[in-house]
Amino acid sequence: MQTKDLCLATLQLGEASGYDIKTLFENAFRHFQRVSYGSIYPALNDLAKAGMVECRVDTPANGPEKKLYSLTTLGEERFFETINNTPPSDSYQSDFLVLILFSRWIRRDRLATIMDDYRDNLEHEALELKRLLANKENCLSTEARFTINFGLSALGAKIRFLEENADDLLLHHQEQTKLENQP
Repeated sequence: MQTKDLCLATLQLGEASGYDIKTLFENAFRHFQRVSYGSIYPALNDLAKAGMVECRVDTPANGPEKKLYSLTTLGEERFFETINNTPPSDSYQSDFLVLILFSRWIRRDRLATIMDDYRDNLEHEALELKRLLANKENCLSTEARFTINFGLSALGAKIRFLEENADDLLLHHQEQTKLENQP
């Protein structure tokens, strides 16, 4: 989904600032959607120009003013159109897999570090999702719990795959290096 559509989806949950939307993406959505903070405000501005969101300025007594966005009827219509017609597909980008694909040009010690760091990052992300589930203050919907548990399942599969296959890749890398260094 495009950033504009993700902003509309988030605003379907209620009025929010750009920072609120960013925080939601960094916390609740991060295991399945990545949105750069720099793309949120341009998307909100475009949606406002198109009449899909309204913006009001909130001036709290004890803090800086902030812009709060909410859906218009047109924005709700666009959201419903998008959510009901978007095919259930995944797009996947992985710097880790690019590094592995070209790992014959990486030193073995660096390759081992890459794999260890990646596994550590996966375990950290899984721990964060488990904390999100365990936090009783979150009042997560059934749908939110489903997506978090789906993310935990995917992370678990990646971790298991690394545990079962990392040594084989490192051994192959070592053997490949030996063959390339022979006279």
